[in-house]
Amino acid sequence: MARRERNLEERRARLARLQEGLERKRSRAHRRRRLALGGLALVAGLVLAGLVGLQFLDRLPYGSRILEVGWERLARIRSNYPSLDPVWTALGWVLPQEGSGPLAHQPRFAADAPLLDPPVPNLTARAGTARYPDYFPVGGLLAPPLRYFISCENSNRAGELRTLADRPVDPPSRGLLRGMEFVYEPCLYDGIAPARVPRGQWADGAQVIHRSALAGDPARFRLERGGSLRINPGRVGVNKFDVGRFHAEVSDIEVDVPNSADSGALWFEVFPSATDDVLTTLVVRDSSFSGARNAFFVPPGATMLYIERSRFGPNGGSDYDQEHTIYLNGIVSAHFVDSVIFGQQAKGSIGGHLLKARPALTILENVAFDTGGSPTTPSNRPMADLPTLGWIWAEDLAFRRRQPDSPTTRNAVIGLRRDRYVGGRGARGRVQVPWPTAADWEMPMAPGECDEDVSEDVYLQVFRGVRIESHRMEPFGIRQSGFVDTEFNGLKPVTSKEELLGHPRRNRALTLYGSVTGDIRAPAAAQGYFGSTWGPPSYVCPISDVTNLNMIRVVRSQDAFVETALRKISLANGDLIRRAEIKR
Repeated sequence: MARRERNLEERRARLARLQEGLERKRSRAHRRRRLALGGLALVAGLVLAGLVGLQFLDRLPYGSRILEVGWERLARIRSNYPSLDPVWTALGWVLPQEGSGPLAHQPRFAADAPLLDPPVPNLTARAGTARYPDYFPVGGLLAPPLRYFISCENSNRAGELRTLADRPVDPPSRGLLRGMEFVYEPCLYDGIAPARVPRGQWADGAQVIHRSALAGDPARFRLERGGSLRINPGRVGVNKFDVGRFHAEVSDIEVDVPNSADSGALWFEVFPSATDDVLTTLVVRDSSFSGARNAFFVPPGATMLYIERSRFGPNGGSDYDQEHTIYLNGIVSAHFVDSVIFGQQAKGSIGGHLLKARPALTILENVAFDTGGSPTTPSNRPMADLPTLGWIWAEDLAFRRRQPDSPTTRNAVIGLRRDRYVGGRGARGRVQVPWPTAADWEMPMAPGECDEDVSEDVYLQVFRGVRIESHRMEPFGIRQSGFVDTEFNGLKPVTSKEELLGHPRRNRALTLYGSVTGDIRAPAAAQGYFGSTWGPPSYVCPISDVTNLNMIRVVRSQDAFVETALRKISLANGDLIRRAEIKR
């Protein structure tokens, strides 16, 4: 009996130990499950917080640049490893740059939406007689002594421009040229280029005019190969080229040259004289230009432009990042009214701008920008690339940014950049701006402040009434780059990033905005840009923050703004505009 009881006790003890071991195992497994579930919950929370945070990353300092660089690197990975396309697709649902997925902004327009029209219909009625801005110099020009009346029927039959008397249009190239006018019968000139201005010696005050014989009914030119409307008198020799003043006008002309290798479908270029005292002006009305490397091209020089009720785009070049719908490189002024600019070509992440302009004075009134209408993918670059080193008056602008065939879209819709080409260089290296560098200058106020009257001492950019539609929610509409000291020697800037960051008040440009609305999170970026990295804080403010009465007068009146800008520009170009008028 005693042995039996001992055996039972031993069995009970072993069973108790087994049960205790099982309980310990169950407890350890339960703890492991709790830890695993807690870890998974923590990871899921971090991932969710990260994904939500990515939607707002571009609002933070350096956030936009982080996203931009990240997408560029992912694009390289995608091209090198096609098998990662499913991963790329998944990323497109969480990262804000793609503009797709559950957290992304849905655009207000369809992918095939028509091109934008100017935002204010019929702002400028068609004038019965030519009108010009008050500041624009047009007095005392010579009446063109040569006039060619060009026949549509005779020209198309002969395959070249012919007059109503069925004679070839062959302007003289010798002697002193005092000007010429080409009057086209309105129709389609198929395979025929507009008349070419001869090179030679032009008189002071000469004019060249291209126009339709019937206002409102354009003369249309289309060439599959080559051709452009090129106004380029050129020069025979420096000592023979005696132009102190040259003027050109184009009205009711349409040119489409999709495969032309010319620099512009409209190409305006007049070389300076030996003394560099040459002022050239161009007026374009009710016209349309497309094709060539740039739809509209003007190289550096003392040139003033006035463009009214015209359309530009698309361009036809293949050097996508160096050619643009409109390329104005280093001129005195450019004034666009009631016009449309569209269709800059691109290839993947490589593209140009709808408007790349480097005038000392830029005026944009009632202008529409649209990346649609290109035979290639829309460009992902800033739609308007304008100078920080210059004066800009922009009023009633509309932008429509369509989805590019690129994983990245540059963050600025309007990019303001410091560029060594601004203002142009004449034969003797003259620039058209008064302060080519910011040496020995500091802003009297801190970045983001606008309560000082600096209208006479800095470059001003004023944007009022800007509406932006985009395939995504843009982080901001306007970005001002850092002001970089640059030697005008055709080389790179001489200011380092470290020096720029250490001297944020060296900026000599002030950007003001009012009513910048649409698919944007902020009207303007708080930081500048230097090369490929973010720079110091920008001098960007709402117009409503301006409190000084003289500053208010300058930034709220276009006439006062232009007067201030031209007064400063005249200091740089030797008062060329006023002297050209006095010579009349």
